[in-house]
Amino acid sequence: MRKKHPNAFVVVALVSGAATSLTACGGSDEPSLAAATPGTLVSCTDLATKAVLAGTTLTSTTLVASGGLTGMQGDRPVPEHCLVKGRMHERKGSDGRDYAIGFEMRLPTAWNGRYFYQANGGIDGSVVTATGPVGGGSPTTNALQMGFAVLSSDAGHSGPPWWGIDPQARLDYGYQAVGSLTPMAKNLIKTAYGKAPDRSYLGGCSNGGRHALVGAARYADQYDGILAGAPGFHLPKAAMAQMWKVQQYASIATSTVATGADAGKPDITSAVTPAEFKLLGDKIVAKCDALDGLSDGIVSDVKACQAVFNVNTDVPTCAAGARDGTYYLWGALGGAASLGLGLALAQPDRPVVVITGDGEQLMGIGSLATVGVKQPRNLTLVVLDNGHFGETGMQQSHSSLGTDLVAVARGFGIPDALSMDHIDGCDDVVQRIRAGAGTAFVQVFIEASEPPRALPPRDGPFIKNRFRAALGLQPF
Repeated sequence: MRKKHPNAFVVVALVSGAATSLTACGGSDEPSLAAATPGTLVSCTDLATKAVLAGTTLTSTTLVASGGLTGMQGDRPVPEHCLVKGRMHERKGSDGRDYAIGFEMRLPTAWNGRYFYQANGGIDGSVVTATGPVGGGSPTTNALQMGFAVLSSDAGHSGPPWWGIDPQARLDYGYQAVGSLTPMAKNLIKTAYGKAPDRSYLGGCSNGGRHALVGAARYADQYDGILAGAPGFHLPKAAMAQMWKVQQYASIATSTVATGADAGKPDITSAVTPAEFKLLGDKIVAKCDALDGLSDGIVSDVKACQAVFNVNTDVPTCAAGARDGTYYLWGALGGAASLGLGLALAQPDRPVVVITGDGEQLMGIGSLATVGVKQPRNLTLVVLDNGHFGETGMQQSHSSLGTDLVAVARGFGIPDALSMDHIDGCDDVVQRIRAGAGTAFVQVFIEASEPPRALPPRDGPFIKNRFRAALGLQPF
């Protein structure tokens, strides 16, 4: 059987508090660990009064019935357990924000005598359900289902990544959250079961794998075994990659954040819809699944996939009208600019972009006069000019016979009018749209070709009501 992902995991084994080397598969003089002794939960809902934990507040303790936690790995019900939620080291940060190390622990009634620290991925910031997931392949169980006492935390911060301004928040994220939570968790386990854990393990993937590697370096005496899956240990590079991705998403976001510290900034969650992510994923699998020698729904030969997959040719660009914030016009006949003007005046806090063709704009050329008079700051008109009336038989349009649309727009009172003939100019257009500094008119020269088309639906009421819903309006 072919083994997939041969380099996906790094295992660091810790015995008697010291890291051991990974040697050949032959014999070893390393000592064997005795089996852990199981235990039974003796305290749950009263843990907040019984446990004495320095710098720690238990905010809730709840007994969860068997099967009460669903949606986890495997098809077996999660056994009865005690859910403990709390915070450590509450403080006011140097940036004036409130900080704490948030956590939850799940303590099974029938305990196997072992403890699992669940190191989470990404940039942390939220307390993920403490089940102790086991990565790789198609896992059918998790640490909690196997009887482990499991801890999960937010690594000392929550919310947007402004926490990086605070020095202690950076230290907690880097490694100190693990150092603070580990002894606290073991003491809480001792109170709950009447005995401390016989064996302790730390595991995670990606950023969780980084936590695991740092834990092996700094807290080796606290754990008997550590599993670091695909550790993301080049944090400076990862941070730069994250910032680059945020910039790209922001450039195509279709809405802005309404409230909070980021109010008015691009809402990057609107950049790519769930349907578009699924479309992209499906196309990648269809193109690349078999390249690794096995058609199993998993793309393992990434380099081969990168060599043959082209997002520009392998993925439909219009997704057949899947965008909620886009209103498609069939047979606009010169009405696109007028509709965009009305929308920009009615929704002054939203950027409005009208994308039309030279033929359509020429049919409604007088609308530019009204646009020039009203001058809404949030309106951008983009005319894709191939010099032809594409919908009526590819006859030559006036723009290919001497009419200068940029000069016309300026004559109608739109001073920010320009033309472009290369994709490199798109970034400047996007910046103009984001800035909302005034009405802009952009003439984009394109080839008079017939590329494959992905047409939107023709269902007028559906398009209208979907668009109204995106604007927060009731359908009719």
